Amino acid sequence: MTSLQKKLQENESLMTEEANLYQRKVLSLEQENTELKNEKEEIKEKMEVISSHLEVQESVIEREKEELKKSVRQMEEKISGSQRDKVSTSIAKT
Repeated sequence: MTSLQKKLQENESLMTEEANLYQRKVLSLEQENTELKNEKEEIKEKMEVISSHLEVQESVIEREKEELKKSVRQMEEKISGSQRDKVSTSIAKT
């Protein structure tokens, strides 16, 4: 084997080795990309669950707020009625 043939064989060997390294790197990046896509999808699903939960909580809070307003109005009406009764009783005594 001539020196030129040896160099050619060495170069081919190095190129094959580089190609294999490149291919492994590509496969590694593809796997990482797939994992990131899966993670993104999981996060998206969790965000949807959280968003739905927040909507339910907002609805519950709004309902409780309305119930509190109604309760306050009823108390105000009772207080007003009680004061009217006191005035009526006071007038009746005189």
